[in-house]
Amino acid sequence: MLFRSVLTHHHIDHSGGLRAFAAEGATVVVGKGDGDYFRKVLAAPQGLNPYATKSAAPKVIEVNGKWRVADGGRAIEAYSIENPHASGYIIPYVPDAKMGFVTDLWSPAPMMPPVNPNMTAVVRGLEKAGITPEKMAGGHGGVGNYADLVRAVGPAR
Repeated sequence: MLFRSVLTHHHIDHSGGLRAFAAEGATVVVGKGDGDYFRKVLAAPQGLNPYATKSAAPKVIEVNGKWRVADGGRAIEAYSIENPHASGYIIPYVPDAKMGFVTDLWSPAPMMPPVNPNMTAVVRGLEKAGITPEKMAGGHGGVGNYADLVRAVGPAR
């Protein structure tokens, strides 16, 4: 089976363990413009890591718009979205589970925070992609109903 690591964006708090995963042969899926950065990071010599990983040529795929793979009977997709938080941001999505993954732009929780430009970017980006998840898993914990976010953000202006 092939392994992939789909990263929402390049911030370090969302890419821990990536070097070890890539060393085992995983393909790293990132947003447009982030490929060179991750190739450089993964090819750099290990400095202070006491748990050395074997060296492997990094396999990096850049998503520009939409990316899809179907391994083991389950499809995984990723969609580029414009947002004020990070360039090259992608939202992973599992169509048969109607589950999306978002980090930093919205942290799903029982209480909806005041709407901000990041939350609006999620809704507008997924509208543009033509997908409507039922649930969104958050990179900082929590799972929320996507419909709640759509309701909070409101219709496109």
